[in-house]
Amino acid sequence: MVNAKSQLEDIKASITAEQALRKESVSIYMHVLLFMHWTMKQVARSHVLENYNKSREELVQLNRELESYGDADPAKFEETKRSVILAKEATLRWTGIATVFTTIAC
Repeated sequence: MVNAKSQLEDIKASITAEQALRKESVSIYMHVLLFMHWTMKQVARSHVLENYNKSREELVQLNRELESYGDADPAKFEETKRSVILAKEATLRWTGIATVFTTIAC
């Protein structure tokens, strides 16, 4: 009977020790999972930042290229041409030369 009681106590002690180890292993497992999750988020963030920087550099390059073609832009050319014509007309009106030409022509 004494032998059975000591065996029972030994078994209870080993069960308690195993339960404590399981709690520790679950805790370690959770820490590992959290670390893996954090690492994956960091990797994803670095990829997103890398893509962002590449896109930003491409945008700067495209803007430079667009500026270099600015002089050949038909809309800009027409706008410049129209402003030159308006400036000439305004100059003629301001100086009164237009009235001289109209009176001579009539």
